[in-house]
Amino acid sequence: MNHKTINYIINGVLAVGIISLFILQLGEKQCASLYPAASDTSQDSVSRLSFAYINVDSLVLNYYLAMDLRGQIVVKEENSRSIITQRVRSLELQMRKYKQKLEENPFLPHEQSDAEYRHLQRQQQEIFVLENQLTQELKAEQDRVYQQLYDSIIQQLKRYNEVKKVSIIFSNTTGDNILYAKESYNMTQEVIDFLNASFTSPSLKE
Repeated sequence: MNHKTINYIINGVLAVGIISLFILQLGEKQCASLYPAASDTSQDSVSRLSFAYINVDSLVLNYYLAMDLRGQIVVKEENSRSIITQRVRSLELQMRKYKQKLEENPFLPHEQSDAEYRHLQRQQQEIFVLENQLTQELKAEQDRVYQQLYDSIIQQLKRYNEVKKVSIIFSNTTGDNILYAKESYNMTQEVIDFLNASFTSPSLKE
């Protein structure tokens, strides 16, 4: 399974969450600034924001749903590869037989040899078409499971943050949404535990 693609999807999830949480937090701070008597002026508003980050690579490797979906994709990839491999081997065998027939019978009628050659060409073209079809089906399956993973993470993060009430959650993927964070802000394992507690898969939990 392509971890980079999953990381992009999860980063998109986190980016949406970051924007939403930041807007909500900013709105609260603006309201508080209108009523200074009711607000705590002893601290800067930014310092009262709570931050955390998620190690996306670790989440993808340890979240049961991601593991389950990754297994589904691997199985489909192996099945597709097996089908193409069998077709290619069958075609190679027929081509060897065709060449051997020509060598053993150089006076084989051209009509017959041409017909067999065209038959082999059609089979080769059919393999190309089938490979393209299986590739498209695999891509569609990947899109489906990535969307399922996206929906799961965004829903579970909303539930998780109802209790945790973190203002902003960053991802910890190279080149993305975080430049620096103290290790004490790392909530990856907590999120993994929370996600896995809501996921039922006996084969993975055994």
